[in-house]
Amino acid sequence: MLKRAGVPLKPEEYILFKWMMILLGTILSYLIIRSLLILPVGAVAGYYSLKVFIRTKEKKRVQKFNQYLPEMISSIVNALRAGFSFFQAMKNIAEEAPSPTKEELDMMLKEMQYGATVEESFMRMKERVPSDDLDLMIQAILIQRQVGGNLAVVLEKIVHTIRERIKIQGQIKTLTAQGKLSGMVVAFLPAALAGMLQLVNPGYMTVLFTTPIGIGMIAIGFISMIIGFFLIMKITNIEV
Repeated sequence: MLKRAGVPLKPEEYILFKWMMILLGTILSYLIIRSLLILPVGAVAGYYSLKVFIRTKEKKRVQKFNQYLPEMISSIVNALRAGFSFFQAMKNIAEEAPSPTKEELDMMLKEMQYGATVEESFMRMKERVPSDDLDLMIQAILIQRQVGGNLAVVLEKIVHTIRERIKIQGQIKTLTAQGKLSGMVVAFLPAALAGMLQLVNPGYMTVLFTTPIGIGMIAIGFISMIIGFFLIMKITNIEV
């Protein structure tokens, strides 16, 4: 997970940061609400905050990789038609590619120089970058190496497929933008209104934080907002 997100942390360091976030979430929740009943909520929020951060960085990293992938494959096709070997084509692309494509190609080339086969290097790269488009390219290259054929023609077809998929994904993103905005409103509007009421009339909402029934209502409302947010995100997340 850390490698996929491009985060330079060791697993033990990640676990240490997770415990620190649990402690920080617990302390902040108590300082804000001044109730021991809210401590489990703060601990859970701290526990998942770091994981959400890592998952978000992983998603952004894969998106950046996918954005450059069609251009990378096109460069491979042009290099192969110009007479370069596959290794030379990948090396030339690695020198000009942006991050994170450059880092992944450099690592793959180093593995090949140290004795790993093309298949092994590509499979490790696939583990570090969970991209369906990259998987399509890797499978085509591995099949071509086994059965033969014109790799340039195969990769050219894959580039066309990937670009059409990106085009469709952009259209779907536009059509589902309103639904995703509704999910954001469901998640953040109640909290924003509560914060405004607390600023305008601090004593108006005190009962919610000082009585067991009020704290229970807050917990139920918080859980309901999370469920509603994830349901809307699930509905508007269309796989292509």
